[in-house]
Amino acid sequence: MADCFEVDNSGDGPTTPSTRRNILHSSCGPSTSATPNDGSTRVRDESAQNPWPHLKKFWKFLGYKGSNMLEFRCCLCQNSLKKISANRKSNFNLKRHILNVHPNKAKEHQNCIDAASKLSCKRRSSVSKSTSVEKKAKPKKLNEFLCFTQEVEKDKKISQETYEKKVMAVFIENMLPLKMVDSSSFQDLLKSFVPIKNPISRHSLTTCIEEKYSSSKQLLKEILNEVPYIATTADLWSCRNKSYIGMTCHWIDKCTFERKYSVLACRQIKGRLTYDTLAKEMDAIYFDYQIGNKVVRTTTDNGSNFTRSFKVFAISNPEQGKKSYFTKEEEDYDDDEDFVNMQEILPIIEEAQESECYVLPKHIRCAGHTLNLVGTVDTENVFCQPGAFKSIYKNAFEKAEELWNNQSSSTKAASLIKDEIGGLLEVPNVTSWKSVLGSVEKLLEIFRDRNHLNGLNRVCSSLKISRIDTDDINFFQEYYRVMKPLSQVLDIIQCASKAYLGVLLPSLAMTLKHLKDLRESGSIEVCMELLDAVIRGIQTRFSAQFEDIDCILASATHPQFKLAWLSCLEGFNYNVELMERKAKYGIISFLEAKSTYHCSSVNDDLSDNFFAALYAEDGEESIAMMLQNYLQVGPVPKQTISEEDFPNEQFADLFIKLNTAIPSTAAIDGMLSLGKDVLQSQGLGLSDKHFEMFIFLKEFH
Repeated sequence: MADCFEVDNSGDGPTTPSTRRNILHSSCGPSTSATPNDGSTRVRDESAQNPWPHLKKFWKFLGYKGSNMLEFRCCLCQNSLKKISANRKSNFNLKRHILNVHPNKAKEHQNCIDAASKLSCKRRSSVSKSTSVEKKAKPKKLNEFLCFTQEVEKDKKISQETYEKKVMAVFIENMLPLKMVDSSSFQDLLKSFVPIKNPISRHSLTTCIEEKYSSSKQLLKEILNEVPYIATTADLWSCRNKSYIGMTCHWIDKCTFERKYSVLACRQIKGRLTYDTLAKEMDAIYFDYQIGNKVVRTTTDNGSNFTRSFKVFAISNPEQGKKSYFTKEEEDYDDDEDFVNMQEILPIIEEAQESECYVLPKHIRCAGHTLNLVGTVDTENVFCQPGAFKSIYKNAFEKAEELWNNQSSSTKAASLIKDEIGGLLEVPNVTSWKSVLGSVEKLLEIFRDRNHLNGLNRVCSSLKISRIDTDDINFFQEYYRVMKPLSQVLDIIQCASKAYLGVLLPSLAMTLKHLKDLRESGSIEVCMELLDAVIRGIQTRFSAQFEDIDCILASATHPQFKLAWLSCLEGFNYNVELMERKAKYGIISFLEAKSTYHCSSVNDDLSDNFFAALYAEDGEESIAMMLQNYLQVGPVPKQTISEEDFPNEQFADLFIKLNTAIPSTAAIDGMLSLGKDVLQSQGLGLSDKHFEMFIFLKEFH
């Protein structure tokens, strides 16, 4: 995506997918066809080559310098021959010069940029609208397909191939079994609505699916080939005596900074699900898409087979990626010992040569699964301890469970509850603490209304069960206030569109702060032990993440958080000053290594000069000063992220690199849940190969 292409629009040949992509890329910046190979500046036509003609009042376009840089001369600087360089995709240097040297013209300069941007958006909008009118929506449901068949009857020009693709779209979108197409009733349906077309056979439908899968997979490969940083998630599931591994990939769009997602694979694994088997499958999927060197991190659950796979094969450890051929005792040998028993060594070497080695990316455990452990294991330990809290907890939930069980098992009780309180209670799933919390929230809504509370008491009297008294209500209120922050942070990190890695630590820090404020407020009396258990569980289970430099840097480079979240950790067992120093040092180190910040206006023969910083332009600030100004502004309180939120392009690239990783496996959990439901219900009559195609095409966008 870094390069642009010239496209021949003469119409002499068909437009290929790659040509269409080049046309899209060419809109991101000016064409580089006028750039000579010797690096000198050359311009054929200023009006055609100047990427920002709306700024001609302020800047005289001089031409290209290399493949990515442009040169301008400021029209406001009188009698000055000084050249200002700018990247062909960003006018940051131009805006900085106007702001520093001509501050009285900065507002007018920015207004010109904004006006051109709005005009460009309107043009793109009009083009997209005109294009969308011409396109016919793909039918994705059976009733839409029936409407389509009527259109086919009227339009004799629709080809048999298009007709079959429409039928295929219905099967994929609704996950219909392929055997349905061979049924006589379905064939009669097609003939009655589309008599002019040959009914599609199962063989033709399977061929269409295979071709669609092949083209979609190739398109995904081309997209991933242009993406610099990729994150993946992986999970296992079993159904009908078969085990499957699913993988998804995630990346950040360089222009919009939005998260993108796609399915990679959903394959059957034969044999035992050992750590090396999982490593082999993941490595094969990375190799299939040629993304092994781009994956920054892989997110999995806390299963021991996954964690061991990454401990052994992850590239973060110099010794990982290759198997250990010696036991611990054999590795602790004496350097001075000369004698080696080759009869003992040779079998180990031969076994090592026969085994395979795999290379996996860095690993991060799913924060959602870890938070669920806090909400279940850590809290249940408190419920099991003898004391006043256990008796109060047991008494309150036993009364609530009586209500829930009566509503679930008796239609008479359900009707009575609905008549008295105007609706039904929310019956929880006992295996999910979030479901229990939702049911408690529904009870609290009833308790706040005096009429509904009296109605609930009448229900208890009619059903001859214990009433929920004031002590029980107070307990449920405290329970809800303690567990609600944990539920909120779980929802935040599982939101696919906002699940940047930089969201994790600020969300956990805010949760700890809320719980700390709740404890210090004095409003929690009965559930104080539960509150302490939640705080202790978060600190213990996420200790590695709070020490992970990548997680800290991801949050520091996120415009919505920066380093403001560190203040929420005061009062806890965290070295906040050390975390802040790590963040600043890490950002500066990256920018110094990647940036050409001090050499943008230096001649090519001086660009790698040791004294290049002496030739910096007037007004250029140091990287440390730039970082300080960025952090002083404070977090940006908005939901979307844009290029204007970052000091320069290198900083934005650092944000993308660090925040590509995803803290939760929610995306793949949804995909595997879909596959499990399909297999349990009917199986679609598919082989493992075609089942993977169905899942891929269903989730591919």
